[in-house]
Amino acid sequence: MIQGYLDESGIQEGAPVCVVGGFFGGPGQFKRFGKAWQDTLNKYKISEFHAKEFWAFTANAERAGQYGSWSDNRARSFIRELTEVIYEFGRKIHPIATVLVVDSFNRLTYNQRRYLTGGALRKGKFVTSGCPSKTYFLPFQSVIIGIADHAPVGGKAHFAFDFNKNFKGYALDLYALMKQSGITVRDRLGEIAFPTGQEAVQLQAADLLCYLCYQYGQQRIINRSERPNEILKRIITGTILDKDFLFLDDAGLARLLADVGLPPDGV
Repeated sequence: MIQGYLDESGIQEGAPVCVVGGFFGGPGQFKRFGKAWQDTLNKYKISEFHAKEFWAFTANAERAGQYGSWSDNRARSFIRELTEVIYEFGRKIHPIATVLVVDSFNRLTYNQRRYLTGGALRKGKFVTSGCPSKTYFLPFQSVIIGIADHAPVGGKAHFAFDFNKNFKGYALDLYALMKQSGITVRDRLGEIAFPTGQEAVQLQAADLLCYLCYQYGQQRIINRSERPNEILKRIITGTILDKDFLFLDDAGLARLLADVGLPPDGV
C-alpha cells in the first residue's frame, strides 16, 4: 500500500495554469515525515503552514498573518528547514505534480480534450466521453494515475486531498469516474479522504509544492526557458520518473497526443 497527499492550485476561473500535486510513499515514512514537519512548525510557533500566507505581504510591504513580526532572516530559516524535511525524506517520500497551461489546453480540439480527460477509444471511436470542458481533470487524472502506477501489483494507492469545498465534489465524481474507466491502474485505486491540513500535516507539504509549481508555471508562460527556483528544485529532487513532474504547454500536450489516432470532432 502507498499513500498520496495531494493539493491543487489554479482551479479558479481565469487562472493561467492549473496544478495538482503532492507526495506519495509508505504510511510509516509519512508518519515520521509528519512528525518532523510538525516539530519544525512547533519550533517556530506556527499553527499551520499555508504557502500563500507565508509569501503574502501587506500594502506596506510587511509580512502578513502569523509571520507579521518576522524578519527576512527568520522567514528564510523557516522555509529552508521545511524544505529540508522534504529533501531528507526524498528517498522514501516522492513528489509528483502536473502543471497545465490553460490556454494550451483550450486550443486543443474537442476530441483531443476528450481523450486527455479520460475518453476511452475502441476501434477508433470513443466509448466514454471524458471531461473535455473540465481543465482540472487532466492534471488530477495525471497525478492519480502516476501515483497508482507506483503502487505494487496487487496493492492499493490511497489518497488524501486538501481540496477546497467547491472542488471536493468534483474530486469525488472524477475519482469515481476513473475507478469505472478502463485505465490500466484501475484496480490499484484505493480509498480517498479529505482531512484538514492540521489533521494531516503532510498536506501542508503538498500545499507548498503546488504553490511553487503555480508560480513556476506562470513564469514559464512568460519565459519558456524558466526553470524551477532553488526551493522547488530541492523539493522535487526525490522525483522518481520524468513523467512525475509534467509541464503541459503546447509542446507538452503534443507529446501526450503523439501517435494517438483520434477520430475527427463529432465522431
